[in-house]
Amino acid sequence: MSLSENPDVFQTITSADDPINHEGNIVNSNCESSYDEETDLIDSGERDSMPMWKAAANFICDVEGTGLLGLPFAVLNGGVAALAALIVVPVICCYTGTIMIQCLYGDSSTPGGRKPRLRSSIEELGEACWPGIGRKVVLALQNTELLMLSASYLVLCGTFVDYAFPTLRFTKILWSCIGAAVVLPTVFLKSLSNVAWLSLIGILSVLVPVGSVMWYGIRHSSGWQLSSIPLWKPEGIPVAFGIVIFSNAAHSILPRLEGDMANKGMFKFMLSISYIFITCLKVTFSLCAFLSFTTDTKDLVTNNLPAGVAYYISCVFLGINVLASYPFPILIVVRSIEDALSPVCSLDRLPTAVWFVCVRVSLVLLTLGAAVLIPHFALMLAFVGSLTSATMCFVLPCLFHLRFKHGELRCYHKILDYFIISFGLATAGFGIVFSGKALVKAYEKT
Repeated sequence: MSLSENPDVFQTITSADDPINHEGNIVNSNCESSYDEETDLIDSGERDSMPMWKAAANFICDVEGTGLLGLPFAVLNGGVAALAALIVVPVICCYTGTIMIQCLYGDSSTPGGRKPRLRSSIEELGEACWPGIGRKVVLALQNTELLMLSASYLVLCGTFVDYAFPTLRFTKILWSCIGAAVVLPTVFLKSLSNVAWLSLIGILSVLVPVGSVMWYGIRHSSGWQLSSIPLWKPEGIPVAFGIVIFSNAAHSILPRLEGDMANKGMFKFMLSISYIFITCLKVTFSLCAFLSFTTDTKDLVTNNLPAGVAYYISCVFLGINVLASYPFPILIVVRSIEDALSPVCSLDRLPTAVWFVCVRVSLVLLTLGAAVLIPHFALMLAFVGSLTSATMCFVLPCLFHLRFKHGELRCYHKILDYFIISFGLATAGFGIVFSGKALVKAYEKT
């Protein structure tokens, strides 16, 4: 999310005039290249080529986002199991991301050792796997995840503003409604390039609250006790896994990212080192924050900071993050809806201005409705992670792998794929159930 949380911001900025599908990705089904790690391949020149370091930076920025601020709460709920998930989930995501990219390519090589790139996006994989419904299924999952992502920004707004101004008799829900009104003008931006710059600002603004929490934790490290980490909390583990999966989800952008790399044979290495860096950062931050606040850890960890300069600066930058990050997922869903409409659809006959306003306002109201139903930041992340991210990151890539590469797979590969599918489905099911139970308890406390 997160898109992850912001789909391929850097490349979107530099290619705003290119044909873009609903993910903000350039569709180029005719591109040919090889996935062979021993072959150094250069793109055909139809798109700008990225060096590996830029692809890694791009991916890291897509994955790191506000989901990071909910990880200490995951440790509170899942204990040692949550810390294990912070390591296991990225390993699985790295594997499934790699096999998903392999499925973009054909089986046979040309005389020059190049494999044809038959597909350019995850929805094309879905359509090839299940003709007629595959694309719709993938689009439904992606759009649901994007809308819930935007809803999480409204929940984030309500959570930190409500805590920052306790003397005002406003509820989190009311603050979320005010936040929706504030961000509403941003969804009327037409230029994807402008929205992408906003999204980049949103990514960078998260660094300040994260840095503030780590700075506070390191200053109080003398009071850390590893024994404060819960060993076993069965009901909290599915919630913790949902949060962790949400914070590592970025599979939708991988086809575009790999397609734009100058040396596509280095994709697996790039993905591996990116996840190693991400995992180290998340484990360090989660431990630092939880050991500082232990059982008092809140669902939004910045609310644990004492009132002062660092806390209010963090609130300002969280506000910037909400304002800057909210419109990009909405715009992607708008593009998806517009692309899905047939030329003879009655809605398409509406005046342009009416359609332009109605679809955007409707989507904002939809995300606000989700924020009102789940007005708890970490539980929102857990619910989204369980509902959509587990399927996108675990289930679909393995299904594609078994479908398109079945003849090439060894027995242990098939066993591993089936295990990950089962694990993803179990994580999704238990995560939704226990996130719901945790939400009910949260409602009862209020």
